[in-house]
Amino acid sequence: MKTILLFGLMLHIFLNGLGQPQNIGFSHMVSCRQNAPKTIQELQNGVVIDAYDFYDGDEKALNLLGFLNVDIKKQERITVIEYLQRGSVFCDNKTKQFGIGARLMMRVISHTRKARLDTPQQITASVIFGQATVKFSMHTLGITGPGVAHLNMSGSVTENTYSSFIAGISNLLKEAYNGTEHFIICPQPL
Repeated sequence: MKTILLFGLMLHIFLNGLGQPQNIGFSHMVSCRQNAPKTIQELQNGVVIDAYDFYDGDEKALNLLGFLNVDIKKQERITVIEYLQRGSVFCDNKTKQFGIGARLMMRVISHTRKARLDTPQQITASVIFGQATVKFSMHTLGITGPGVAHLNMSGSVTENTYSSFIAGISNLLKEAYNGTEHFIICPQPL
């Protein structure tokens, strides 16, 4: 996809010269700060749901996702689920990603040998069957206001934690897209 867009940019420059930069799917090639998306409608790269695993020694990488000052013990495992609406801006000769959304951190405190911990769904099932003890915390990224209060929480994982997170952020993005005043949108660099 990036190759096609870059080819399109080169073709456009070849056909039209180097005059004023034109918008061909990216914002104008000026300062990244001036072109940073300001609304959810400007985030047109779609929604991504991804998961990342962290172990003892991965604290710095976990900090990059906004979970600061987390000390991962030797037997612990942390899975972060990221649900983001993303967009791109072309500036400084690079494509910069911006987005809004939420992140769920599932911290496996202890588990039996039978526990399956490869996916958020397996972690939840392990909790339900008493094979794992898991704590969680959630936070939003680039979206604040009274409409997000139900997502910023923490506690022990239950059978509804993961599905509530997915449903909650899906509804939040839908409401934010419709322009409700319960949200303040400020897309963040990813």
